Amino acid sequence: MTAAPILPERHEWTVDDLGDLPKDLPYELINGRLIVPAPTAVH
Repeated sequence: MTAAPILPERHEWTVDDLGDLPKDLPYELINGRLIVPAPTAVH
């Protein structure tokens, strides 16, 4: 089972804010918005 990480609340993200994220979390930063994929079940 995969759990969604709890992310800090921010309206806009900067490169400096990315240090607060878990190291194994895949993400993209696009125009100040943090984009993370939805967790998927692995069988």
